[in-house]
Amino acid sequence: MRRKLRPLILAVATSMCLPLATTSQQPAPGPADIISCRALEAHASEHPAVIAIVFHQSNRAEQQRLGALLENLAAETVEIQTSDRQWQSVTVARLKSCFGRGLLFLPADAPAPKDGGTFTLRFSAASRQN
Repeated sequence: MRRKLRPLILAVATSMCLPLATTSQQPAPGPADIISCRALEAHASEHPAVIAIVFHQSNRAEQQRLGALLENLAAETVEIQTSDRQWQSVTVARLKSCFGRGLLFLPADAPAPKDGGTFTLRFSAASRQN
């Protein structure tokens, strides 16, 4: 009997930790949609004119949440806030070979965090609907 209960307990505990399924009405972004991140590498290119940033969470406790958001929202538009305090729209991608790591694509003229710099990542209601 004890062996039969373990999978059930695990399933219930896991379901309580997962985000709720998407509904037709999404709430406005809140603290659950914002993660403080750290740039690991920043690379700029003139052709095409883009800045690519490899990043992960600033707080290790956020690793699983960021990984899940990246897995569910890869190739979506998100927003970042850098040291200039302005929010800007960027595209995020999940690095499949590195759990919990992401890749941001910014316009070449956008202010971007440098290697080791921190920024805030915000997943919008629009990106959660897709």
